[in-house]
Amino acid sequence: MKATQENSSPNIAPTDIWSFTTAFIQVVRSQNMDVFAELLSGIREEERNEYVTFYTADPITLPSGERLRAISISENRYRKRIGAGFEISNRCISRDEVKQHYPGWRVVEAPRGGSLEEQTLFQVDVDGYAYTFGFAEKAPDCLNSISVGRLRKH
Repeated sequence: MKATQENSSPNIAPTDIWSFTTAFIQVVRSQNMDVFAELLSGIREEERNEYVTFYTADPITLPSGERLRAISISENRYRKRIGAGFEISNRCISRDEVKQHYPGWRVVEAPRGGSLEEQTLFQVDVDGYAYTFGFAEKAPDCLNSISVGRLRKH
């Protein structure tokens, strides 16, 4: 994998999609909800049930122009597993560009033809975590979403 500085501090303000993604992955891997406040603003609880608490955060526009929206975080209260994701707009990030940063991915889900919002999902597994990259049918050559979570043990 290309060096993405996943061990760098999330306190450094991300300037582009790749520095933000590195910080985002680091925060998810910390498995500590308090650390999200160092990277995201406006975190608020949206919904809760007996198993999971769902949070959202304010959209972000990075200095490089990418707009990150639909930022979501889920915390499984039983196992204390945290997963998170976001959507990207304002710039077309190609599959080749994503592969430069996160090679070795595989298709884990394909659209079924029900909506142009459906995504082809590519996933790479790194040290017990799944990094998932979504490309929506409405713009199949442009990255639409990124999510990160622990791999499930079967």
